[in-house]
Amino acid sequence: MFVVVAAFAARIGQLWFRTSLWGDEAALALNVEPRAFLDLGQPFVYRQVAPWGVLAGIKVMTLLFGTSDMAFRALPFVGSLAAVLLVYPLARRLAGPTAGLVAMVLMGASLWMAYYAAETKPYAVDAAVTSLLMVLTARVLEAPDRRSRWVVLVGVGALATWTSLPSLFVLGACGAALVYDAWRSGRGGRRIFVIVGIGLFWIVAFAVHYQMFVVQSAVSTSKGAAIYWNPGFAPFPPKDLSDLRWYVGKYFYAFSVPGGLAYRYLAGVVAAGGFVWAMSKRRYLLCLMLGGPAVLVVVASMMEKYPVIERLLMFLVPVMMIFVAVGVARLLDDRRWSLRLLGIASLAGVVAPVLGSTFDFLALDGRPADFASLLEVIEERREPGEPIYLAGAGLATVFDHYGPKYGLGREYVGTSDLREFDPEGRYVRLPEMAGMVFGEPRVWFILSTYYDAKDPKIVKRSVEPLSRFVPRYLDRCGGRRLSTVEAKDIELVLYDLSEATLPPGPDKYRNGEQVARNNEVASP
Repeated sequence: MFVVVAAFAARIGQLWFRTSLWGDEAALALNVEPRAFLDLGQPFVYRQVAPWGVLAGIKVMTLLFGTSDMAFRALPFVGSLAAVLLVYPLARRLAGPTAGLVAMVLMGASLWMAYYAAETKPYAVDAAVTSLLMVLTARVLEAPDRRSRWVVLVGVGALATWTSLPSLFVLGACGAALVYDAWRSGRGGRRIFVIVGIGLFWIVAFAVHYQMFVVQSAVSTSKGAAIYWNPGFAPFPPKDLSDLRWYVGKYFYAFSVPGGLAYRYLAGVVAAGGFVWAMSKRRYLLCLMLGGPAVLVVVASMMEKYPVIERLLMFLVPVMMIFVAVGVARLLDDRRWSLRLLGIASLAGVVAPVLGSTFDFLALDGRPADFASLLEVIEERREPGEPIYLAGAGLATVFDHYGPKYGLGREYVGTSDLREFDPEGRYVRLPEMAGMVFGEPRVWFILSTYYDAKDPKIVKRSVEPLSRFVPRYLDRCGGRRLSTVEAKDIELVLYDLSEATLPPGPDKYRNGEQVARNNEVASP
């Protein structure tokens, strides 16, 4: 019970202390809030795509609880908590009650399972769907003559194909376990024929949903998406040692992201030990069901159909936690104190370091100011016709979501990160922005304070966030800052640009520092 309460507390904290919807969340919300059920996903807007079942679930939550941020995040919250509860019966069937309890501890403490419990995205729902399908399949394997269990599995499986895109991998593994059980028990023939028919039914249901929504969204076929997902495709056939390292590296890294555990090599080794132990105890059916989706994902990655990238593997987190739990439980249940201590150390090693991050919301003194609070300031202080300029990735969709709630609509005059440059290193967006707002006595700037040090283009040419980059340019051009309101990850800055002018010649492209100077500062 304590484990459930702690997991619930972690997710409630994430839900309560998380600030406004960010770019992708707001974009997905804009696909739900103004639409009826039959219009969901027809078509998708803002380059978003999610299963129809997820959109419908979010729609139900907003009808029940309104259109607050918590209402948009309620479905992922339920999914994340359900995944914590559902790993217990799976791990218990595999290795006993200790393994079930440890699996719940791991799921409850997982940093990313808690994080995605408060994000309007389908990833926590994916984990819940995986766990539910496997529990239902395990129930059928225990009593294959109980028709009611088959009916429930078939129905939930069909719904899953419309609720979780990776559910096809899970259903494939579940179907393989059912076929193997029928063949092993000597009841092949008719039962295998029925199972194959069920599998075809699931495939058709998935294909209909995929064609109606995912393909029509054009996101999966866009050039940008292809470039973004390309590193997640497995090198096949492997041509050298580095290609083989890709597979090993992806395996261990998955225990950190999206697994949310510390010391990924320790977690990976313990999980491998748990799998070997289960196989040695002839738990073939459960191992096939649990491990099968990972094998199918790798095969799909080899075919460049599904990228092996972080959050797209969230649906496998319950499987990873179960095998880690089995490895730890075998040590904890051993009679030798040395192995029990090793089990305790292993559990503490993969869980304790992430607890601080998972529960870091406890250190906050109330909810910090966020994007919505800045729009409230604009609503109170802005005079009609005063321009609003957004600078930061994803701010446009966030403004489109929250703007109507504060009587603003879509009234911003421009949006860009303003650090786009030409081959000569000039910030080409700066004169464009100046042409929109220079000469205005009052201009509202919403500026991102987030700085992505992993972006090599930003690191090379600018070592500062937009909240410093843009004001420095405005000050240089003769602007006068009137006020600043700070919030989490963003700032609202009011400028008097009535006397601002562009510098002459090439300097109009600069931001007060030569590109060479920026390169020098960014160099190690």
